Amino acid sequence: MSINNELEREISSYEKKLTFKQRLKYISVVGFSLLTLSSSLFFEKNNHSPNVSLENKIQIEETEPIEETEVSINTQLVNNNVDSTEDNLLPQKEIISAKPYTLVSSKRLDVGLHLYEIIPHQRSTIGDSKITILKINPDNYEFGFYTTQEHDRIPIRLRTLSYSRCRTAEEWANEFDLVTVINAGMYEGDDSSTGYMVNFNEIITPNFKPGYNSVLAFNRNDSNVPRVKIIDLKTDNLNDLEGRYNSFLQSMRMIGNNHNYWSPSHRKWSIAALSTDKVGNLYLIHSRSPFSVHEFNEVIMNLPINIDRMMYLEGGPEASLYINSNGNIFRKIGSYETGFWENNNNRRFWPLPNVIGLRKRH
Repeated sequence: MSINNELEREISSYEKKLTFKQRLKYISVVGFSLLTLSSSLFFEKNNHSPNVSLENKIQIEETEPIEETEVSINTQLVNNNVDSTEDNLLPQKEIISAKPYTLVSSKRLDVGLHLYEIIPHQRSTIGDSKITILKINPDNYEFGFYTTQEHDRIPIRLRTLSYSRCRTAEEWANEFDLVTVINAGMYEGDDSSTGYMVNFNEIITPNFKPGYNSVLAFNRNDSNVPRVKIIDLKTDNLNDLEGRYNSFLQSMRMIGNNHNYWSPSHRKWSIAALSTDKVGNLYLIHSRSPFSVHEFNEVIMNLPINIDRMMYLEGGPEASLYINSNGNIFRKIGSYETGFWENNNNRRFWPLPNVIGLRKRH
């Protein structure tokens, strides 16, 4: 079975989302929130290694990746208001015109933290087509998993949606003093991750998922490996890496070895993803406007940032990215999803049982 057929099968069955009853619950939650908080339509303006052997748990069918499409990149000068700090995502005053995009904003939030927004010229049919990219230097920030399994359910006094049992991205950030929060992958009806997930001694999901070929690893205990690494289960030595990190999250591979691993499709949704480049930077990426994953991958691959690997975190209205750095607050909220939430009306973060959170190193 090809990787793409496997992914389509996974997404079209139970894999991609929650149980039917949970969907009804969240539809009620969001519907209530839209009625009572319609003014928010413009708010964006105003400690051990895991006991489970990684190598022994992986039984993934060998597949061939899609052939990479060769892309020649040409640049043309435009007048963009881009700051000139050394950690710019793009060369100052440039856009890329083969698979083109426009850089619409660039903001240095803090040391090692830079926020960008781009609009690909091949736009989505819904929304403004903006893709948000948060570039992070892992030397300046520490990463952690925050899960309902490890923490008490949110106290009622802190809940934004009073009858929701999990925290939203913003609630996770506020309660645990986090600079940034994004989805820690997709989740099942019991709030466990759909893929293998371990945080030091806490095993959130014990079993590996066939067809999920990326694993995020961090909280290293060996200074000879990167602070954060996306492990490719097809190419990396898992026995070697198992003892060098304490936190692992398995999800679907999007980009690796200069390949787009997803086939073209009519299905599209809002996307939250995580990627690394060839010099060790990390990128949290979010698009509210829906794209097919294949189209989204092509956009990211043609940015001049030497993306090495990228993995899927979440899609649709659950896709969440919250940033609060030095008084700069950004709420990036997903909405559209083919076959589930086919509109651009969601304006509230949905509750999430598992998130990745960042804190500044001291």
